[in-house]
Amino acid sequence: MDGSSLAKADRERYDSLFYKYSSANESGEFLTVDKFRQLMSDVDRESSRDWDEVFFDCCRSRSPLGLFWDLSSVLRDRLVAGKARRGSSKFIFLSALGIFSGFLVLCLVCDFMVQHSFFSKFHSLGAPFILGSFGTLSILVFGQANSTNIRVWNVVLGHMIGAACGLLSVKLLGYTALAKAVAMSSTLVAMLWSGAVHPPGGALALLMVQDPKLQVLGQWYVLYPALFGGLVLYFMGFLTNRLKKYFGAN
Repeated sequence: MDGSSLAKADRERYDSLFYKYSSANESGEFLTVDKFRQLMSDVDRESSRDWDEVFFDCCRSRSPLGLFWDLSSVLRDRLVAGKARRGSSKFIFLSALGIFSGFLVLCLVCDFMVQHSFFSKFHSLGAPFILGSFGTLSILVFGQANSTNIRVWNVVLGHMIGAACGLLSVKLLGYTALAKAVAMSSTLVAMLWSGAVHPPGGALALLMVQDPKLQVLGQWYVLYPALFGGLVLYFMGFLTNRLKKYFGAN
């Protein structure tokens, strides 16, 4: 699509959005189509900027003293006043209740799997069931349920990609710095290629090339405990989200 066609498409999109949302303007200010187009263009341009570009622009536009006061204000507003909190008090309470219950269930499952399951022989050799990636996953599942990174596709494939890349890297390169670099880069490439970006999957890749105790699991690592434990938390997150919707927690 050339520049003129793209500009025309943008104008059509802005016009469509204007007629849909202009009635929701509560400021009382008269909003023209041209002004709305400009507002939307500014939003699009700002949202497409990288975080580092925004950060350095902010630093360049302020003095050291100004940056200090800005930081103090942000810390006060966010940590003391709670002005940046993500969700209502009810939402935060149910999220905390969900993650608390989720880890209780995960620990109960862990006790059974370690002692009585087919995998107990691996655990007797020191292989852990609860992995560090479960902490990352739980924050996403219970705190950011609308994140695209925790859709079913991302969770299942992302877990499997990370675990598989970590396993293959350590098989080929051993527990070396090169293995860690290869595991992480291959995980990222595979996730981006498949559209299954999932941060906990990166943790799974690194854990395999970092902890020799996981090596005893061999190929099972991809499905157990990597995917299996993640699905336990995902199921508990699903129940928590149903509960939030039932109580109208935003």
